[in-house]
Amino acid sequence: MQIETIFTGLKACMEKHSRDLRNGELFLPNALTGRMFTTTFPMVMASLASRLHLEIVTEYQNQMPPSDVYQCGERQRVDYLLQDGRDLRIFVEVESLDRAQLATFFEHRGVADADNLNKLWYYYGTLVNHYTFGLPAPRYFVWLLILPDTPVTAYQVWDSTPAYRFFHPGLNQLVYESPYRFYDPLIKAVARLFLMKEHDFRPPGSGPWSRRPLTQFQETCELVFITCTTDRLVLSRGIDGFQPTLEQILPLDWPKV
Repeated sequence: MQIETIFTGLKACMEKHSRDLRNGELFLPNALTGRMFTTTFPMVMASLASRLHLEIVTEYQNQMPPSDVYQCGERQRVDYLLQDGRDLRIFVEVESLDRAQLATFFEHRGVADADNLNKLWYYYGTLVNHYTFGLPAPRYFVWLLILPDTPVTAYQVWDSTPAYRFFHPGLNQLVYESPYRFYDPLIKAVARLFLMKEHDFRPPGSGPWSRRPLTQFQETCELVFITCTTDRLVLSRGIDGFQPTLEQILPLDWPKV
């Protein structure tokens, strides 16, 4: 199954559930209260699985390789696993507006280990499980980012808090002007750097590290971002280096009210 099939299917299922999503209003800050977005979006994913004739597993436990060797956490709780019962597996992680930030995909030396939220290490750990330990890998590792391309009301920007210090709190107002235009290029830039960096692979005790850039593994387990701006979906692929000129865009056709 091609990623384009998943992409167009997601558009169709979001439009199918336009009333449940309130024509995109559930992507905005007000829907973060009371977990309105996170309790509604599963029905979209269930429709997508049905449309693609795939099984769906929620909160799938993706065990990481030994943490004393690879240091990428103990386990990942994948929001959705889509599978055909044979070889096809697709991981889908959904990051709501308050989680589609740099802290979810990047860390620096000033971030304490206890505060490190960089989920890209789960992608690396999944590749280690496959290439070092022979476990099955998903064909696509998809992050769905909710980043409206419109002015929004204030919400929690973790990146400007003392724990993360990615930028000064004075820049929060720029985030609120358009979370998509502020965050989407930054998240894809740090993901591109993560793929280009050489990472370590080896069976424990088998000799020196084998260092490889993760760009080599996109044909096996591709890292993919799909961004929802409330009025369109944007597909950006690791195999393309997340280059903006190669992104695919589909408008979301909400019913006129």
